[in-house]
Amino acid sequence: MIRTVVILMLLGMIEAQEPVSGEPFTEEQIQELQSEVVIVKDQECTMVIERKEAPKPEYIYIDELPMSEDLQRFCQERCKQYKVGYAFFLAMLESESNFGTNLGNRENIKGPMQINKCNWNRYPELDVDSEYDNIEIGIRIMSELLQKYQSADKTIMGYKAGENKMLEMVGNGERLLICDTLVERANYWEGKIEEVKNEK
Repeated sequence: MIRTVVILMLLGMIEAQEPVSGEPFTEEQIQELQSEVVIVKDQECTMVIERKEAPKPEYIYIDELPMSEDLQRFCQERCKQYKVGYAFFLAMLESESNFGTNLGNRENIKGPMQINKCNWNRYPELDVDSEYDNIEIGIRIMSELLQKYQSADKTIMGYKAGENKMLEMVGNGERLLICDTLVERANYWEGKIEEVKNEK
């Protein structure tokens, strides 16, 4: 009964002047109450400390990539947010522009993810001319294709040739050969990711 009274007191649910029986507390009961209050407070402090020590997100840096640490972190964050495998994304970015080092000079294609003109305003809040936004646009397109078709091949072909062309090719039993190359490169980058994780 005393422990129950103490807990209710701490929660502000009852007054502390006298016990539930209506009789005044004895000296022995008061000492026991004080002891219980200290214990409960200690437990509360411990719980608060444990909540503050939540694990931080883990990001990796691959020095082989011609990308800054900040950009690699950004890409990992967006891949996680939009549920795109990081290794798969790296393979696509490598295929499109060699990680932004070979952008080409085509008028209708922009940025490291080589966004086609028809998608420049797909996400109005993003600027296709910004390196970071361009990459996010590419990741979001990949994400939409992956979620819709649940297929690496269809995602690759939809990204490379457009969704309508991909559906036409699939209907004709056709497949882009680059699908095999991207899957191989995705496996390569997955191996690199595991290497870096194991080094930590």
